[in-house]
Amino acid sequence: MSVIRELSLEFKGNRNYLHGTDIYEAMTSIASSTQNGYVQKILFRKPALRQLSVLDSSPCDSGDVIAQVHICSGAESAEPFRLWLVERDERVSERYTYDEARISDACLLDEVGKRISKERDDAFSLIEEIVASHKVLCNALFSDGDVHWLFSQLDLGVEMPTEVQELSIVNRSFLSGRMVVSEIVLDGIHVGSIRFIRS
Repeated sequence: MSVIRELSLEFKGNRNYLHGTDIYEAMTSIASSTQNGYVQKILFRKPALRQLSVLDSSPCDSGDVIAQVHICSGAESAEPFRLWLVERDERVSERYTYDEARISDACLLDEVGKRISKERDDAFSLIEEIVASHKVLCNALFSDGDVHWLFSQLDLGVEMPTEVQELSIVNRSFLSGRMVVSEIVLDGIHVGSIRFIRS
C-alpha cells in the first residue's frame, strides 16, 4: 500500500466536510493525467473531515476508507483499477463560496414523471449541477421535514461529456426509505446513475 497523491481541497459553501463533487473532480484529474481515463465509479463510505490521501490498495483497516474509486483507463480492453481515499492528519483550512441556490432555482420539476431537468450553466461544473439537481429531486419526492441528503455513489457507463446543453435526473427507486437511486441523462443520452443517502 502506497500513497500516490495527496489531495488539497477546500470546504464547499457552509459545509464542514469535503464535498463529493470536489473529490470527484480531483479524482477525474488523476484519472485523466495518469491513465488517460475517467472515473467509472465512486462510492463514498463516510464524510471526509480532513484532507485526503489517495492509496493504490486498500488500507489494513477498512473503517479508514472515505471513498473507493474505480478508474476506467483509455484502453478498451483494460479492466478498471481501484483507488482508495483515506484521511490524513491535516486539517482543511480553506473554504470557498458556492451559490447552490442558483442551480436549484433553475431546475424544472416533473413530480409525476419523477424527473428534474435544467439547462447547463457554465458557472458550475457538470457534476455540481448533477448533484445539486438530484438534491432538489430528493427533497421534492421524499423529504418530510428537515432531511439531510448525502451524495453516496456515482456509476458511469461512459465518460462524462465535456459539452452538455441539458441535463435530467430521473428517479428509479427509493430503497429501504433511505437510499435514492436515479438515472443521469445528458442531452437525451443515459450516461449513468447517482445515489443519495438520507441521513
